[in-house]
Amino acid sequence: MEKGLISIIIPCYNGEKYIDKCLQSVLEQTYKKLEVIIVNDGSTDNSEEKILSYKEKFEEEGMKFIYIKQENKGVSAAVNLGLKKFTGEYLCQPDSDDFLDKDAMKIRKDFLDQHQNYATITCNANVYDESNLEKPLYQLVSDRDRGQFKTNQFKRLIRGQSVFCPICHMIRSSVFLEANPNREIYSSRGGQNFQMLMPVYYKHKHKFLNIPLANYVVHHNSLSRGDDTKEKKIKRLDEHKTILIETIKSMVKMSDKNKKKYIKFATSANRQHVLDVAIEYKDKKLFNETYYEIKKLGFFRLKSSVKYFLERIKLNYGN
Repeated sequence: MEKGLISIIIPCYNGEKYIDKCLQSVLEQTYKKLEVIIVNDGSTDNSEEKILSYKEKFEEEGMKFIYIKQENKGVSAAVNLGLKKFTGEYLCQPDSDDFLDKDAMKIRKDFLDQHQNYATITCNANVYDESNLEKPLYQLVSDRDRGQFKTNQFKRLIRGQSVFCPICHMIRSSVFLEANPNREIYSSRGGQNFQMLMPVYYKHKHKFLNIPLANYVVHHNSLSRGDDTKEKKIKRLDEHKTILIETIKSMVKMSDKNKKKYIKFATSANRQHVLDVAIEYKDKKLFNETYYEIKKLGFFRLKSSVKYFLERIKLNYGN
């Protein structure tokens, strides 16, 4: 790994409408020792033309520019191609529709330089609606969410409580490669942030920086926003459960005993989201089946146990 170099892997699929803003925000970083790896995941629009128009601009700034194109396989597969190529001391992986504050790289790198016992740093983010990128709707992490400041985020990430958007994170490459020696994460059509972070969070300290150095854009036609039925929501949760389990299975620094333990824990955490869907749609059968599945796993926390016990009474015996 080249000391001082930050590698930025950007997967892109049909991003012609927003890739400009993402790449321009990288180009304008106050810290310039950057390696930008853009993986075109089989785009059918003008993404390639837009991306390649930045090659000379990046090189004029002294930044490394690597462009890769593959047939459409999904975001995780695109990230895997970038992981085979990166050479930086630090690793970032923003989505192509988000953008950065000009000091995002410098501030996060400075912290990791000065705190060698931390493996990752995560910043806050402004959240925008795609229709208005001038005025943010809110910040991703509320001041009331003190859990983000915990240095151990492994279980919180599994529960879906830790910061999720990839653009917020910077990872120390030596730690990432120790946890992922094959430079590969579990490939799925869904998101890639869990696969990137879980193996690192398992053993290492994490820093949350409550400054919005990243900008996360909400799209009306995003994959998750298309989940407008019970069946679609359950399908996505099933896919996410597979991501959690397969990532845990691949963790080289985790004993087989702990893998079994955390697979049960991840299954329970994921199935609690299924309970919420069952409550939303008043599906008594789904609720009862899932409730007893979690009870059998033995990972109900007291607060959750009380909450879902009361919901079970309401659903089964209420009016």
